[in-house]
Amino acid sequence: MWDRSQGSCTGILTDQMGAVWSLAIAPDGNWLAGGDSEGIVTLWDRATRVTIDAFPAHSGRVWSVAISPDGTWLASAGDGGTVRLWDRATGSCTTTLPSEMHTVRIWNRATGTCTPTAPAPFAQWPSQRAALGLRARAMT
Repeated sequence: MWDRSQGSCTGILTDQMGAVWSLAIAPDGNWLAGGDSEGIVTLWDRATRVTIDAFPAHSGRVWSVAISPDGTWLASAGDGGTVRLWDRATGSCTTTLPSEMHTVRIWNRATGTCTPTAPAPFAQWPSQRAALGLRARAMT
């Protein structure tokens, strides 16, 4: 982690299985979520840098993670073409949504229904496509 004002490293997050591909900070700033190359989502306490929870999220790498505005759930997008929604308190997957390359989908989390889709030719790399789709999904 970096102190933006000083430009210096203030700590290193550990305990992830593989290389971290995506990292998100909770709205309250107290915890972080990261997705790694082994398909694991890890939650860390920001102040202590201690692992709060870690769970297998995808069969391959986790391309992107996002945290809900209230911090009660998070989403992960990964290999296998799925986006998964997780209850932060229990670490359990509450919903699995299909995902397609080059498509942005906006989901209503409460009903599980998808609004009309739009092609996303502007996203060139898998991580960009996952991040764009995941951010769009997390808004609902």
